[in-house]
Amino acid sequence: MPNLFAVAKPLFDSKIEVKAYALNGKSTDKLFDADMRKFGDVLASHTLDLVGEMGTEPFAGEFPLFISVTEYQLLSGLPASLGIDPNKLIVTIGTDIPFTGAVYQKCDELIARGYKLAADGLLRRVAPDLFFDMFTYLILDHEAPDFDYALSVMRPHIFKIKFVINNVPTMDAFTALNTLHGALFSGEFYSEPVASSSAPISPLKMNALQLLGQINREDFDLIEVADIIERDMALSISLLRFINSAGGYRGKSKVESIRQAVAIMGQLEVKRWSMVAITAQLGEDRPGEITRLSLLRGKFAENLADAFELGMFRPSLFISGLLSLLDVILQRPMEEAIREIAVDQRIYNALVNHRGDIYEVMELILSVMSCDWYAVAVNLHRNKVNATVAAQALIDALVWYRELLEAMAEDE
Repeated sequence: MPNLFAVAKPLFDSKIEVKAYALNGKSTDKLFDADMRKFGDVLASHTLDLVGEMGTEPFAGEFPLFISVTEYQLLSGLPASLGIDPNKLIVTIGTDIPFTGAVYQKCDELIARGYKLAADGLLRRVAPDLFFDMFTYLILDHEAPDFDYALSVMRPHIFKIKFVINNVPTMDAFTALNTLHGALFSGEFYSEPVASSSAPISPLKMNALQLLGQINREDFDLIEVADIIERDMALSISLLRFINSAGGYRGKSKVESIRQAVAIMGQLEVKRWSMVAITAQLGEDRPGEITRLSLLRGKFAENLADAFELGMFRPSLFISGLLSLLDVILQRPMEEAIREIAVDQRIYNALVNHRGDIYEVMELILSVMSCDWYAVAVNLHRNKVNATVAAQALIDALVWYRELLEAMAEDE
């Protein structure tokens, strides 16, 4: 069981399309440490250990993964000795690593093996010409006090190095920066909550929301659900692919009608499939990461059920996580968005009123995903949840999502 929270944050291009991920981690026994480089973390980056064990795919899929290394790991021959494909890993060098002759040599060896290097901030002790020869990426923190200065200093070299701007808070801030040639961006800008909106909901989304409302009823009618699915060609094809695939109902004769499919699956399986399929459809006109994050939150919440002594509310936890970005997906305030769906009071209280036992789980998930480690520690302590158990719940959610993608690819 890992003693590490591992969070893969997406890096977007100027079109808000994911191009890479950056792995952030925190040891479960050091949650109250504000500094990621406290004594004990200097000798070992636990995130690199985890990637060495699991590979990059659970965290980044087919995209490259930015990951920090320590001086000790660099001098020890990592990450090259882990056998990770150089095209899948971008080695991030922090400003705290002294550029001795031995460090230069190890960086040269990594570059010779095909790895790309990223400088996590301005490395003032590295000569400019050597800096541009060594590093493909320069990471700058939008929240850092010297961000404007660092950007102004490096902007003239925009064609020599690619910028990675972290912690971009809003869409306005992103818009002001996205003219930077070849830059990548991370932050909360792509999932900003919506305060108000008058934009109409498209007919296809209304049909999907009607289906969500139907399956969230206590004892919904399968025939009515089938009728709603039949009105949507994409949902109909998705359901028939699912039930006729190896991941659906192996050994059964081919199913050719929606009514037959829902009758075979029953309420529980129909509800499960619908939640995933509808979330993907609702998010089609939003950044793809919104769908991924919704699904991860849902599975993470479900995995935490027993730790929070909420085992009997496991389905409600999954739904709460899945719908936690409904305001972003529908581009309207959460209270207004959630009215389109017949959710129970527990879910409503968690997503709209921000209170109740399910909200405690959602609060933990939001803190983990934003790497607010102090808030994570406080939540775990307040709810008497074992940190290692919670960290494993996140890893299991990442693995589940990867397997879900693979199963969906096989169906196509």
